[in-house]
Amino acid sequence: MDNAELPGTPPVAPAPVAQVQAIMQRVARVQRWIWSSGILVTLLLTLGIASFAFPGLLSEQNEFYTFNLNLAVRGLVGLVLLFNIYTVYQQSQIHGLQSGLKKQISAFDRLEDRTEQVYKIASLDGLTGLYNRQSGELRLAEEISRSQRHSRPFTVLMLDINGLKQINDTFGHPAGDLMLRYFAERLQSAVRGSDVPIRLGGDEFLVLLPECKISEVHFVLDRLKGMTCDFDGHQIPLEFAAGWTNYIPGESSQKLIMRADAALYANKRITAEKRRQDKAIETIQPGQSSGGESSNGHATSTLTRREYQVLQLLAQAKSNKEVAGVLGLSVRTVETYRAKIMAQLDVHSVSELVLYAVRKNIVKLEDPGE
Repeated sequence: MDNAELPGTPPVAPAPVAQVQAIMQRVARVQRWIWSSGILVTLLLTLGIASFAFPGLLSEQNEFYTFNLNLAVRGLVGLVLLFNIYTVYQQSQIHGLQSGLKKQISAFDRLEDRTEQVYKIASLDGLTGLYNRQSGELRLAEEISRSQRHSRPFTVLMLDINGLKQINDTFGHPAGDLMLRYFAERLQSAVRGSDVPIRLGGDEFLVLLPECKISEVHFVLDRLKGMTCDFDGHQIPLEFAAGWTNYIPGESSQKLIMRADAALYANKRITAEKRRQDKAIETIQPGQSSGGESSNGHATSTLTRREYQVLQLLAQAKSNKEVAGVLGLSVRTVETYRAKIMAQLDVHSVSELVLYAVRKNIVKLEDPGE
């Protein structure tokens, strides 16, 4: 499996700082060699002077010998001085080079810090620290190319936080920002190191799952269940909708995202419809059911077999077209049946009809005769 880069890590680039440091180490070795060589040459010249002067100390010598000896000694002393001056000059040059290299290293360090800051600004979302939309689209293209090249599965997962606007309206935008950061942290810990979590914007997130089959997405979703965020003493439950799809070889990244987005909003519609029905059931007053149940129950028994079949299918939240397809009728005929059923049951909308069927458990009753 190809390792993916983690958010916050800039691309790996050559390290000029390390090269400069290696050069400085070599310069330091040369500098030590020059110093040791200077000391050694000085000692040798001193020994040479001593060897010339030592015989004259043991025997009497004429003035000519003494004069030549003085010239030789002065010449050797001059050579020692010249060598020492040259050594000092070389040391000053090396010291200047070292100072320049240190300044370059400092400049490289500052440049590296700025490069990392620019990378974070350009590639990462400032609030959550995940990849932003632009860098996420680039990673999506890379993962699609890798999937095609190696014939490996690739799945994308779209996530949408539910009720973020309501949280902002109730507790303020700091609470909404906290929810986004908390969700991003949980999402980052729920995926693998090779997966790529992305914040598309607002409350929408995208996760790239390379080498992940569509049947394995539930492992990520299971790790995200039961999230609760604490804000100013309030325990705010964090719920989300999810939609996912696998990559079909040859399709574009735009089409892949569109299919995942369609799956996400289909999930949101189903969840919203379920909540609406649950809320409608909760609003039923306990005292209102006894008086109407007998009359409505009698009205149900007067339905024909075909009308009862239509009622059963409508109770399953099927559309007129779907009911017509199941029973082999036209849509207009189904609409006529529905109007007749609503009149007999004294209901005024499809939602009331579905609610009535849920209360009466119509889908589980035996079909009455004609």
